[in-house]
Amino acid sequence: MKNTRKLLSIILAILMIATTVPFAFAADEIPDFSDAKVLTDVDGVLYIDGEVAEKSGSTYDLPAGKYKLTEDISTTVYLFVEGEAVLDLNGYIWNLNDHVIYLNAPLSVYDTSTDKTGKITSRQYTTIRANNVTAVFSLYGGTIENTSTGTGHYPISTMWASANLYGGKIVSNGYAVSCSNSFDIDKTLKLGDVVLESGEGYAQIDLQL
Repeated sequence: MKNTRKLLSIILAILMIATTVPFAFAADEIPDFSDAKVLTDVDGVLYIDGEVAEKSGSTYDLPAGKYKLTEDISTTVYLFVEGEAVLDLNGYIWNLNDHVIYLNAPLSVYDTSTDKTGKITSRQYTTIRANNVTAVFSLYGGTIENTSTGTGHYPISTMWASANLYGGKIVSNGYAVSCSNSFDIDKTLKLGDVVLESGEGYAQIDLQL
């Protein structure tokens, strides 16, 4: 009987390790960007693999897929992420100028460069805006920056959405992150080894619940 209990305990321990370890290391896995589409710009116009990005009115649509930068780019139109997208900053800067990346679907940002830090920056009221429950922003590397000033200006702003901040840096002259209309902050905002640099006199996270 004792041997049976001991065997069951060992089996249970193995099952627990097998089911928990993959999740524990999921945030450390870096996708293979060798087949990613390349984002470039010409005079503020966004190109995907050399083709002008599809445009709806005054916004570009970014469909599902993997993307990477191979040079600094500067875009002058709002961008809507319409399908689950993964981006490698690759050590380069994406300057949105007075515009915003809106998320209607999940976006994960990585930075695979080992000698410089990639960045997404904007001087608009926010840099990355997650609008609804289907939008999840996950940061694994690089910097998300907002250079505007005053309250209500954020690098990351979520409304009915989630932010998983596993790494990288978020820089702002005001609050670093805003979470609005989120019922359970523990489920909608996950903080890993991310560095939050808020403005002088500001809390790092602005909760508007």
